[in-house]
Amino acid sequence: MVATALAGLLLAGCSTDAAEDTATAEGGAVQTHTDASGTELELPGEVTRIACLTAICGDALAELDLQPVAYRDRLVVDDRFWGPDTDMVEITGAFGEEDLEDVASAEPDLVVGLLGAHDGLRAGLEPIAPLLLVDPQSWQDSVEVLELMGELTGRQDRASAAAEAFTATLEEAREEADRRADAAGGPASSMAVYGSPDGLSVDSDATPVGSVLAELGEYPWSGDVAGGHSPAVPVSVEEVLAVDPDVVFAQTLSFGAVEATPLSQELAADPVWASLGAVRDGRVTEVDATLWGTGRGTRTLTLVLEEALDLLYPVG
Repeated sequence: MVATALAGLLLAGCSTDAAEDTATAEGGAVQTHTDASGTELELPGEVTRIACLTAICGDALAELDLQPVAYRDRLVVDDRFWGPDTDMVEITGAFGEEDLEDVASAEPDLVVGLLGAHDGLRAGLEPIAPLLLVDPQSWQDSVEVLELMGELTGRQDRASAAAEAFTATLEEAREEADRRADAAGGPASSMAVYGSPDGLSVDSDATPVGSVLAELGEYPWSGDVAGGHSPAVPVSVEEVLAVDPDVVFAQTLSFGAVEATPLSQELAADPVWASLGAVRDGRVTEVDATLWGTGRGTRTLTLVLEEALDLLYPVG
């Protein structure tokens, strides 16, 4: 069982300790922050209008009860977050190639994006608003993003309360997983997988979801690579069989209006896949790929915890 200290939370590459308040020539307060790319940003003393290019931004703002002015990921307008009837500008365009006119129309103070996906938009966004890049690689980083957003928006109390609620939920889930694992004779192993039969990838332990699953049982999918960490572990069906996880969380990715065939169904005809213990025992579950794959924030991870615990250690 992986044990992770709740203290000493660090957001990879993003410094909140470096934040400081200064005064502009006009007497208005500004904040200085360094984002996950190492870029120093000068922001208003209290940010109120935020455009979200990544779902963790909308997740954090939902925890802070501060509505984004624009969003890209459909998860942001899910009923579990802001809801479909919320008045926000929808940002169109491919991921990492978003329409900057949509962003500009929302008149944001700040745009939040994902390191490695939105870096190339910084120059185009310069006349619109500063771009803050985040890089959550663990649940601890997700908490740090929440706390950073609380600091930027002047809602530190809400951020602290939400962070404490999440870490308490995680601790309770970890303790319950330990109790159930002891009763079952040992911890369950799992994997969160996506892709296609020709190209499978597993969420590594260097992702918020992977790190949460590692708290509940065995999660042997390391994100350590030369020079850093990778959020994805490319695998073959044969490599999955070599590990033979007890539980498989399958994420089916859909693009456009056409509903995709469930990943588990696509893999069903593969005799190697069919020999997995999780397949034979009926422990392959299709999960919400939008939530598991894009959410990354503390509200998302709370929902993942609730679902994963009972699938890893069924009661009754």
